[in-house]
Amino acid sequence: MTTQQILLMTCLYLAALVAVTYFTRATGRRVMGARVGGAVVAFMPLRVIAFGEALGWWRIPFAATPYFVTSL
Repeated sequence: MTTQQILLMTCLYLAALVAVTYFTRATGRRVMGARVGGAVVAFMPLRVIAFGEALGWWRIPFAATPYFVTSL
């Protein structure tokens, strides 16, 4: 994905969050709880990947670019 596509998708996700919050009439506490839970779950794979690489189970190639590049 290019930087422009990443920004577009981020804006679309934000619009979806606002729409779901409005139509479900979620309270601020419930929205923040969902966001914190989502952040925890989003960072868990990073720890699992680091753990797997430290044990030598797998290696994930890294490209220092703002978009995902597939490795063939």
